[in-house]
Amino acid sequence: MLVLLGGMCFLLRVLFWFIYKPVVFPDTSGYELLASQIRMLNFNGYEGIRTPGYPLFLLICALNHHIVWLVQSFLGIVISIMLFEITFYLTQKYSLSFLAGILYSFSLNLLFFEATVLTETLSIFLIVLSLLLIVKLCHTSTSRPITFYYVSIGVVLGFAILVRPYLLILVFPILGFLAYRSLSARLPSHLIIKYLSAFIVPVAVIVLGWCAFNKIATGYFGITTLTGYSLTQHSGAFIEFAPDRYSTVRDIYLEHREINIAEIGTHSQTIWRAYPEMLRVTGLSFGDLSRELTKMSMELFVTHPDYYLKSVFKSWVDFWRVANYWRLDNFRSATLKIVLDIAWIVQHRTFVLINFIFLVITIIYMYKVFAHKKIKNGFNLMVIGIVLPSSLFQAMVEHGENARYAIVFQPLIFLVVLVWLSENLAKILQFLLLKKE
Repeated sequence: MLVLLGGMCFLLRVLFWFIYKPVVFPDTSGYELLASQIRMLNFNGYEGIRTPGYPLFLLICALNHHIVWLVQSFLGIVISIMLFEITFYLTQKYSLSFLAGILYSFSLNLLFFEATVLTETLSIFLIVLSLLLIVKLCHTSTSRPITFYYVSIGVVLGFAILVRPYLLILVFPILGFLAYRSLSARLPSHLIIKYLSAFIVPVAVIVLGWCAFNKIATGYFGITTLTGYSLTQHSGAFIEFAPDRYSTVRDIYLEHREINIAEIGTHSQTIWRAYPEMLRVTGLSFGDLSRELTKMSMELFVTHPDYYLKSVFKSWVDFWRVANYWRLDNFRSATLKIVLDIAWIVQHRTFVLINFIFLVITIIYMYKVFAHKKIKNGFNLMVIGIVLPSSLFQAMVEHGENARYAIVFQPLIFLVVLVWLSENLAKILQFLLLKKE
């Protein structure tokens, strides 16, 4: 069945190659710029905006968009196979495992991202790989090199953070799961410390090493200098309430916000219109302006929590809406466009329903944990602990493209729903039959 899955995923992408072409977005140029700077080892003009994970991937692909598409297509096939393996480890059911793998490859929004020169496919690959390593660790006998798995998970997760910085939040639920597993196995304390250190040290070295590089290169200690700019996606909606000590950046933002709203109907992304003038007028560096915007935004959040929380809630809801960043104008066939459009309408509604089921499952798990102190499926709980906090964290720091940030967690949502249904399908059918009677 695994061979059938791989063959179907391969044929789908072969067909896809004949009807589509690589797609770039405005963010693509930033990754390509850093890739070129890394290749030349010349960081003149470097501002700490992008992290090196995806630029290094682009260098491996020779900065060729078609090669990027080819490699990301290969990663897509591998992701489907890994999802098959994970699901089989958890359920021992070939049919459900096959469904998990095929669901990924036949999800149009995920498939089309493989042709897009952005970080999503690589991020999904690294997240799913880390989950596969965790599952293998849980099914490994003590005679095997257990420390290897902990180190490998740490390295993979560390690199994932350098691809997408907000994936840093994954460290905490994974560390919690690994600690819970070690304590449940009643391992000696020295082994627990050894194993958890084997996981956390690679993550810390990779992430803090990049933060140190940013400090040397830009004077800003952090994974990225974008924090303050991202926060204005929330604070920009009520920036007129900012204290006068921020009057320079506030007034510049307000001028550009008016233009932005007139053109696209929202304040979102105004900062990318306003920041060049802010830099010129204030004389601040890109990183220093980020600090200034961070301080201003945090003060606004504290003094106007109602505005902030409303914006966060809207962003969190957007996270679950399911997005597709395809370019239908890349297709020559009008008939094909119509067919794909109809297929996406069906898929979109299905995926939104799956997201709703995931949230219901989350409530059920939380109730069992807090009311009954009972953990039946620690792996599922860990995955929920990845997705739900990520949705909240992303909503707190970003507004405007939250549905896009959810894309990397879509396979994880599928996984939780499938595994939960596998465990509870008999009970659900029995309940429905009794209700019908």
